[in-house]
Amino acid sequence: MATRLEEARASTYVDHLVLAGLRPRTVRAYVAEIRRLMDWTHAQHLKMEDLSPSDFRTYADTRPNTPGVRRHIRSALRHWWEWQGQPDWSRVIEVPKEPPMVCKAFESDEMERVAKTARRIGWRAGTAVIVGLGLGLRNEELRSMKWEWFDRSLEWVTIIGKGNRMRTLAVPEQVAFELAPHRGRGFVFEGRFGGHVTHATISLWVKQVCEEAGLDPRDVWPHRLRHSFGAEANDETGDLRAVARAMGHARTETTEGYTRTTQAALRKVSDAVARRLG
Repeated sequence: MATRLEEARASTYVDHLVLAGLRPRTVRAYVAEIRRLMDWTHAQHLKMEDLSPSDFRTYADTRPNTPGVRRHIRSALRHWWEWQGQPDWSRVIEVPKEPPMVCKAFESDEMERVAKTARRIGWRAGTAVIVGLGLGLRNEELRSMKWEWFDRSLEWVTIIGKGNRMRTLAVPEQVAFELAPHRGRGFVFEGRFGGHVTHATISLWVKQVCEEAGLDPRDVWPHRLRHSFGAEANDETGDLRAVARAMGHARTETTEGYTRTTQAALRKVSDAVARRLG
């Protein structure tokens, strides 16, 4: 376990992160990473100030070798070194390349079944799914959505998303219809004890609705609603730039990952070849 002195340093590190303008959730995550490193250092009978670049690489190798985790370690340590006035050795922690994104959108008929089931189930779980499908929201955006984000007629909504970036979307009629009877103040999906519902609650609602629609709940999660929104928008409009803006992507290259090959498209390929086979 980390020593009392190291624990005290980790606590003081919090102030550095706060002054850097990081969000509370990020601060907690970076402090947890530093405490994990302190525990590892203590187990190796070393001191934090004596660690070499190769020691930091060895520590990183004890953690999952995924792009997200490695970037997380790099960022936590970069702030730590800055706070300590030490050189930035973050390059010694290698970050693997991101695997190519696989579009997990529902097939068009599946999406229609899910939407139909969601409308039947209605307020809260069903409505959340309709909103997620209709606006292509991330879990965090969906659960923290506020009524004040909508205009009076529920025709437009301004989403405050990842990195506090804002984007304004036209609200589909079906989404407005589902929301209108419940319009109020505060969060659209309020939690039991105030605030908004949790990440787990949104996940549970999505699984419940999709299972009722005949889909395997083990293969369903909230982000599939967003994948389906992006894929349908790409298929219908072919306007990658507009879809990127609607989804809050900084780069259209990210939006390209939401391009899918539907079963119908694959059938057309097969039929085209079949005609040549006689």
